[in-house]
Amino acid sequence: MATPKVYHRPKTLAEALNLAVQPGSAALAGGAATFDRLDAAMDIFIDLQAVPELKGIERHEGGWLVGGACRLEQIVELAGLPETLRRALTRAVPVNLRNGTSAAESLLRPAYFGEWVAVLAALDAGVRRALPGGQTETFSITETALVEGGSRNLADGILTGLFIPALKAGEALEAAFVARTPADAPIVSAAVFVRVDGRGSVETAFAALHGVSAAPALNVHLPVLQGRALDEPSIAAAARLAAEGLTPVSDYRGSAAYRTAMASILARRALEACRESLS
Repeated sequence: MATPKVYHRPKTLAEALNLAVQPGSAALAGGAATFDRLDAAMDIFIDLQAVPELKGIERHEGGWLVGGACRLEQIVELAGLPETLRRALTRAVPVNLRNGTSAAESLLRPAYFGEWVAVLAALDAGVRRALPGGQTETFSITETALVEGGSRNLADGILTGLFIPALKAGEALEAAFVARTPADAPIVSAAVFVRVDGRGSVETAFAALHGVSAAPALNVHLPVLQGRALDEPSIAAAARLAAEGLTPVSDYRGSAAYRTAMASILARRALEACRESLS
């Protein structure tokens, strides 16, 4: 790992943006998920922990806007946070890593947070970014390179916030995983979001899979459920669809065939949990 030669601690977002355009710079708060990796080469480290605009958490009717410099442990402690999101941060991520990693850093260095990214993708979380020149933009996490097929590079500009939607009536978010131990990083995980109407028929359903593609997550629309109840035949059909066309890479933790099979099994478990939650 290269040791940064220059350290900056800006006090305003404008100052941070001006510094971040320098070649070889990295702007982030925390650093626990960055500085223990051998590939964290940078010449200039821009520490964002003193920028007040990045440290707040706002509760909106539709969810939470979490400042990019907020620690992951602050998200864990949010009242009303969907338990599936909380588990994605606490099951296999130790508390010292949650305390030393910011919300933005978890998206910029997702190696430890694939389960978290998949749940955010299933929930269609939003990302807010500031660009040099003062422009800001907001977009879905599914548009980013964190999700297979996404093209937005999160290294551009500074991630100022993460919008986490709250679950509404008729909505469910559940996840399932397989790992070597109950507290180990997942080999494969599946997060599922389902919205039903007043009669219990599915309006929309998405699965986000981790461990089956080059990107941290792969989003799969499940139109086979639309207009149907979450019964056994519907769930079985959706679970098969979730694993269709997957081309994971084999490694020491699991073969491509194993990962594909587990994607279907875990999607089914998550869908069954959604059915139970909605009932």
